[in-house]
Amino acid sequence: MDVLAAAEALAGGGPEVWTQGTLDLPGGRLYLKDAGGLSVALRLEDGMLEIVSLYGMNGRREMLAAPCSPFSLVMSDTEGGQITLRTNDGLVVDEARGLDDGDEITVRFKADSDTGLDGLTATLTMTTGADGLAMDLNVDNQTAWSLERVNIPEVTIGALGDDPSDDVAYGPRGFGVAYPNPTAGGARFVGYYPSGGCVVQFMMMTDEAGGVYVAAHDPTASTKTLRFEPDGAGSGLRMAVEIQAPDASLPGNDFALDGEAIIARVGGGWYPATQIYREWLAANAPWWPEPDDPYSRSDRPAWLEDICLWVLTGGGPESVVEPTMRFAEYMDLPTAIHWYNWHQIPFDDDYPHYFPTKEGFADGVAQLQAAGIRVTPYINGRLWDTDTESFKSDGIKYATKDREGKPYIEVYGSGQELSAVCPTQEPWRQILYDIVLRLVSEEVGVDGVYMDQISAARPRLCYDPTHGHPLVGGHWWVDGYWNLLDRIQPGIAEVHPDKMLTTESNAEAYAKWFDTYLMCNSLGQGLVPIFPSVYGGKMLMFGRYMSAPNFDNPSALAQKQGQLFVFGSQLWWSQPQILNYPEAAAWLRDLARVRHQVREFFNHGKMLAPPLLDGNDGEVTADWHRRAAGDMMVTMPPILAQTWQVADGRVMIPLVNCSDQSQTITLNFSPQTAMLTPP
Repeated sequence: MDVLAAAEALAGGGPEVWTQGTLDLPGGRLYLKDAGGLSVALRLEDGMLEIVSLYGMNGRREMLAAPCSPFSLVMSDTEGGQITLRTNDGLVVDEARGLDDGDEITVRFKADSDTGLDGLTATLTMTTGADGLAMDLNVDNQTAWSLERVNIPEVTIGALGDDPSDDVAYGPRGFGVAYPNPTAGGARFVGYYPSGGCVVQFMMMTDEAGGVYVAAHDPTASTKTLRFEPDGAGSGLRMAVEIQAPDASLPGNDFALDGEAIIARVGGGWYPATQIYREWLAANAPWWPEPDDPYSRSDRPAWLEDICLWVLTGGGPESVVEPTMRFAEYMDLPTAIHWYNWHQIPFDDDYPHYFPTKEGFADGVAQLQAAGIRVTPYINGRLWDTDTESFKSDGIKYATKDREGKPYIEVYGSGQELSAVCPTQEPWRQILYDIVLRLVSEEVGVDGVYMDQISAARPRLCYDPTHGHPLVGGHWWVDGYWNLLDRIQPGIAEVHPDKMLTTESNAEAYAKWFDTYLMCNSLGQGLVPIFPSVYGGKMLMFGRYMSAPNFDNPSALAQKQGQLFVFGSQLWWSQPQILNYPEAAAWLRDLARVRHQVREFFNHGKMLAPPLLDGNDGEVTADWHRRAAGDMMVTMPPILAQTWQVADGRVMIPLVNCSDQSQTITLNFSPQTAMLTPP
């Protein structure tokens, strides 16, 4: 709906003059608010309130596909029946302040009498400013129903401009994923935050001229779902942040939004939105590392910043030590090993009983360290094997439970039934603490510990009332892990200040406590460096799955490792047997040597907007083979490039040629406009 065009016809003034005010229209009253280049039009009609326009003032274009409710509530009764209430369907305006003037609007809603939910009220506060539209919400539930979840914001974005084919939606999975032509192509993203499937709390849809940023600026990192999908009417892409309510399933539970819900206009491409979010993080997020340093952090071991390559292997020292030492000797660069199956129990079996170790493990660690190789063994930071006696006697009490009170069960390659343990439970946290400290102590003396799944797996919606946390929703999940990590890092430092901690995937909520993130799961078509752009200098990253077919496929090797390089990650994370492929090993060594020379930019720099490369118009397609499986076909331009800057103003542009031919390109780059800090 082009509301401003209607305003021009009815009020005798166009968008240039009518950026703030009210207008009577047939069927209701229109309120227009200026939100930093985004004009937000609200319509109040017969007690119903809806957003009817998101108008980009810079590009003079409507971005909302259809009128929408700014939020919705999902209620359930004791029989499991559900009803969804919106501000234009099921909720009616009881009181409104600030609609006519000012930057803050407060609207109090009550449930429509037809819903039978007398006693339910919701108060929405909307603030307009340079950052767009910020919303706060409180729900007072004086009914016998339960509030299950809240969607806020909830908007449907239409095609941007005259040509929808250049629109792109971006979802925060792994590094970040681009979905081209989303309104026509049926783009779908569902990410459970915080996890590797949803690493930050924003998404967007833009073209080259700009677009819309939809976010939760939530400093508590509460459990939520970010999603976008076709609206079903063929008119646009529905984008929503879905928040699980604390004490969902209990009658009469209330709700108070943590932080703010944001709808804002952003510049074109993926980069401008990342800087909006980074600025908010630095000022507000408790997990943001060292806020006083805008570029870097000083609390991670210096040796970790020098690591260029990671070996992934497992088993006893007889099968691990010698191949890893040969790999490191050939590469002649700082190397680390991620060591699996160092314990006598099988993988994904009998957790958390990792000790005793396999015979000779401590001696193998010492051999590798004597050769200059850093050692990081695997443990799981989340699962307890349900067929162990310890789980039957104790673990079941601490396991996360579903609505029926049964432990959540997860099954992986081992076939064992494993239970996700609730991180709020102190006995479980103590178990993990003791395992980590035993590994880094003199008994074994490793350089760091990898705690699997903490940052990768979604929070389980636990319904166990004995655990002492609000049921289902809230921020208790991350609070539990923050409690654990707040104890582990000082405990490690007491043993030796030069040890480190890492985990699988890159959920932002744990960034302050982990020294690096394993990026193994961020694979496939359309990856963009959203996460490195937000966390460059603040979080190190390393590795991804590599399969033997990649070793003998130059394009796949160049795409997978070259992308890691330009995104700022440390390289490899695979078997040392690449030495059996001389051409691939030599190429990887050359790339790692270059990375070693410029590592300062990745360790202590920020990512800038991507460079413009004229002539980079071809395509290179390769099968990435996720693990051993085939058919992960990925197409990229021949040249991969990004831009990085350190605090003194120096800029570096890493480039990788993924094709089997030499390429000639023209780099369009203006240091004066690109740099964040002048030299």
